[in-house]
Amino acid sequence: ELRQKFSANSKPLTEIESRELLSVYGIRRPKEKITSTSADAARIADEIGYPVVMKILSPDIQHKTECGGVKVNIKTPEEAIDAFEAIIHNAHVYNQDARIEGVIIQEMIPSDSVEVILGVIHDPAFGPVVVYGTGGIMVELIKDSVLALPPITKKEALEMIAETRGAKLLNGFRGSEKSDITALADAIVNLSFLARDFADVIAALEINPLMVLPDGRGVCAVDALFERKK
Repeated sequence: ELRQKFSANSKPLTEIESRELLSVYGIRRPKEKITSTSADAARIADEIGYPVVMKILSPDIQHKTECGGVKVNIKTPEEAIDAFEAIIHNAHVYNQDARIEGVIIQEMIPSDSVEVILGVIHDPAFGPVVVYGTGGIMVELIKDSVLALPPITKKEALEMIAETRGAKLLNGFRGSEKSDITALADAIVNLSFLARDFADVIAALEINPLMVLPDGRGVCAVDALFERKK
């Protein structure tokens, strides 16, 4: 059933659909809902619990931050209403022809998390390859990543994590709390199963960022994009 749904056409999945697929493979996604009205935005934000993140959902806007389509640290219903109206306005100014599917309201992951990138690329010779690396603002700066062929064992996943320079951050750098490296290794293993199961469908998959919470609290896929082969 999953394969039928995700193999049905060649369009990239929306970020919501991508996270839905990841959650089936045991990679948690934030609590989130889509809304198309400001009043609903306040109600949903209340329901999810503050603080929340709000972002535009449009197939025509890939770079949400650039267009003013993301608002973070929303703490009250009034702020949720203002953020909704600002996001819709900014999206129309950025691209007046953009199809607006709504605004995503999402649980805000605590700032004591470490951002990493996890993904799958399709190699013409080897097929799907799992990529793991340091994320966040560091990604362009230090190009710190490791590749492996699926399926990946937990031991191999832990070795991949240890190989990156970003491992220092995960192990509690300069007094910060140690991250949940076990949960991160599990996510790498689980993504490798997804890569294998969808080998004939997947062109690329990127989880950026995957937030690694402090030890014992798991990981969370905040943003994800799954592209099917044409």
